[in-house]
Amino acid sequence: TREGNQIRRNCTMSFTVNSYNRALEVLTDLSKARCRNLISNVQFSSPEENLALGPVSVSAVITFYETMVDGVPDSALPADKAAES
Repeated sequence: TREGNQIRRNCTMSFTVNSYNRALEVLTDLSKARCRNLISNVQFSSPEENLALGPVSVSAVITFYETMVDGVPDSALPADKAAES
């Protein structure tokens, strides 16, 4: 979506790691990525009753934020919501 000079690109992600701590490491590393982002709707699941005991599957939504300042519009990007108002 685009609103003014701000672009938000949403995507879903999922991954499986061997421990809950490793899942937290992956999410932490992603949150510190060079591209600004927001991680939301995080869900953890495991075949084990206790997440700390076994493999952990993670699903989440991640929103990447970009700016149009000095940028070239992406032809696949929807029209600016702010301009429609």
